[in-house]
Amino acid sequence: MTGPQNIYIPVLLLVQVVLYPVMLSAQQTGAAANGADGLYTTQSRLADDSAQGRTVDQKEDDAESGERDSVYVAILPGLSYNSDHGFYGAVKLNRYDFRGGTLPFRGFRELKLAASTKGLIAGEFFSDVTRTLGSNVRTTLYLFAFRFPQDTYFGLGNNSEFDSGLWKSDHYFFTSLSASGNLRARIPVIRPSGQRRVDVVPGVGISYERPYTDDLTLMETDQPTGIGGGWFNTVGIGLNWENRDSEFLPTRGNRADLRVDASHRLLGSDYRGAVIRSSLSQYIGFRLLLDQVLAMQISYNQALGTVPYWKLPALGGETTLRGYAFRRFLDNASVNYSAEIRNWFFHHPETGIQLGGQIFMDGGRVFNTVTLDDLTRDHHMTVGFGGVISTTRRDVFFRGDLGFSREMIRFYAGIGYAF
Repeated sequence: MTGPQNIYIPVLLLVQVVLYPVMLSAQQTGAAANGADGLYTTQSRLADDSAQGRTVDQKEDDAESGERDSVYVAILPGLSYNSDHGFYGAVKLNRYDFRGGTLPFRGFRELKLAASTKGLIAGEFFSDVTRTLGSNVRTTLYLFAFRFPQDTYFGLGNNSEFDSGLWKSDHYFFTSLSASGNLRARIPVIRPSGQRRVDVVPGVGISYERPYTDDLTLMETDQPTGIGGGWFNTVGIGLNWENRDSEFLPTRGNRADLRVDASHRLLGSDYRGAVIRSSLSQYIGFRLLLDQVLAMQISYNQALGTVPYWKLPALGGETTLRGYAFRRFLDNASVNYSAEIRNWFFHHPETGIQLGGQIFMDGGRVFNTVTLDDLTRDHHMTVGFGGVISTTRRDVFFRGDLGFSREMIRFYAGIGYAF
């Protein structure tokens, strides 16, 4: 494995298996008092009330995984070392509120703090409330602050060059300070019918970044828009189609998103531009020795006007072209696609530990100006595999992915699937 890791390689899997994360079930009411017949998890409710197409084992897993009216708190520590970040420590505090039978949950909050001995400092907070002030409006809030001494810039374009020697000599790296936040509301325009719903998604966002470079870095010699740092504040509108049987563990259905976020100096922004993002996901369940799920996603993103480098469409990282470095390919537009085969293959009833795995393929490219000919050539590809582990309920799980590209190998870790 060459070069620094753009995310840490944690020992979270070992910590979860050996030490067991702190998983607390609290404030249990309703179903808990009704015995086994009252146990009904979010995953099973999302599948459908009649449980058509579900196996007996799946129903038993649902009953064992937890009560409907519960609060789950997961504390997930992580520790790693590499030559670029030094010792890296992180802790995540996740809180899931499943009370009241609200789908897919009543509320979810995540706090993450991280630091390394070589100067990396990060803090994130995410909140997702499904029924804001008792209404049908779902709101999400995301706050983020970061000092990243190993941020990456490889130049613009689909054929930007990569040299392993320059990678090892830090030519592609720089230090960045960044902070951002966004608030979005999902307002239903078509009332939920079963698992189907359509939402209009207005929102506001703020984003600040400041890069620090020296004469030896590519960021300094090939300066992109945004080299001086600044604010990119936006107002936006989106449209969301949701037709999956579960947000945590989809086994069938589809999802589509279209969003436009525009920035202007009237918003306190230093740049005047817009970013269009669109994606389509499809999930198909089938059985081949084990119950399998084929998950597929395709996305297209486009920048218009003057957009700083940190908001341009990019490929490479934990969700696109896994196996390439973070933000490896960067330009005015991007198309990317992924396919995964997922399954769960082990369940230990006494401890509640469940294990699963996935194999995946990612592809895509970036564009300066999109042409029909460019859409069909010079695509980059990665392949890889990973594992998942759950210790209390299957719809709250930890994932690790190992991706392989022509340039390097990358490891990514997180909560939930990549898409």
